[in-house]
Amino acid sequence: MSHPREQQLEELEALTAIFEREIEFADKGLAKLFEEDVPGRSIPDHQRIAFDLNFSLALDEGALEPLGGAASEVPEVFLHLCCELPLEYPRKPARCEVTLADGVGMTDAEMVALNKELAVRCEAASAAEEQAIYTTAMHAKQVAEEHYARTCEQLAKAYAMQQAEAAALRDNYGSAAESPSRATITRTFFWSHHTRRKQLLIYEWAAELRISGRLTVSRPGYTFVEGTPSDMKEFTKRNMGEHWKEIRITWSETAEPPPGDSVTEGNEPVSGDGLRLFPDGMKEVLVDEFIEEFRALGREDILEEGTRGAVRVRREVQEERGRGGKKPARR
Repeated sequence: MSHPREQQLEELEALTAIFEREIEFADKGLAKLFEEDVPGRSIPDHQRIAFDLNFSLALDEGALEPLGGAASEVPEVFLHLCCELPLEYPRKPARCEVTLADGVGMTDAEMVALNKELAVRCEAASAAEEQAIYTTAMHAKQVAEEHYARTCEQLAKAYAMQQAEAAALRDNYGSAAESPSRATITRTFFWSHHTRRKQLLIYEWAAELRISGRLTVSRPGYTFVEGTPSDMKEFTKRNMGEHWKEIRITWSETAEPPPGDSVTEGNEPVSGDGLRLFPDGMKEVLVDEFIEEFRALGREDILEEGTRGAVRVRREVQEERGRGGKKPARR
C-alpha cells in the first residue's frame, strides 16, 4: 500500500488538472508546487493541505426561460467548498464543508444537513482508504444546482404573477370605483445591504397589495415602491419585519392630485393609479437602468436621498474618469 503522502499527491495532481480554475490553495508554496508540471514534485511531510473549490454554477436556461428579459437580472451563483486533508489522509477522513452558497437558495438548516452528509461521505471513503474529494465535491455541486433550479422556478412563478398583476392594472385602470382616499399615493425608497432572494417576497407582496415600482438585485440593493397609503403601510410592515442583514427607509413622500383637481369626476372617484411614477407594476432592473429611469422622470432627488449619495458619487467617478482623473473621495 502506498504512503499517504503519495496518495495525497496523486489526488491533488488530478484535482488541479480537473479544477484548474476552481481550486485555490491556502498555502502559496503549495499552490506554486502545482502551477506547473514539475517532475519529481513532493509534498513536505508536515505540510498542511487546505484548499477551496470555488464553483460558479451554470444557469438553468430552461428554468430561466419564462423570465424573458428579466433572466439577466438573476444573480451569478457561487458555491464555495472548503477542504482539508489530515496528514494520514486517506486513512483518516478529509474535511469538506460548504462555507458559502451565495444565491443558491439554501436555508441554514439545509446547509447544515448538506455538510453532515459530506462528512458521512468522507468517513465512508476513509474507512475504505479511498480518495474522497472529487466525488464529495461533485455531490455538493449537484445538490446546490438542484436547490438553485428550484429557486429559478420560484422566481419564474413570482415573475409571472407580477406580470399578470401589471397587466391587470393596465386593463382595469380607471375602471374600478375607489374611495376618494385612494387618490393619494405613498412612495418609499428602501436601501438594503443586498436584495438577492428577498425579491421573491417583494413580488408576492406587490401582486397582493397592488404595489408598483422598481428594484435592483445588487449590493447594496435599491427598492422603490409606491401604492395607496393602506397598502404601503402593510408592505412596509412586512418588508421591515424581514430578516435583512441591513435595511433602511432612506426616502419617502405622499403624492396627491395637483391643487384645484377634484378627487372625483361627476360621481366617480379618480384612481390614484394616475399618480404612479411606475404604473406598469413591479420590475427588476439593472442599477444603471434604475438610475436612468428616475433621471428620465426628472426625479434625481429620489436617487440622491434614496441611495444615500451613492448615485452622486457614481456620477462624479464617471465624470472624473472621463477626464482621465482619479476617483474623488466620498464626502
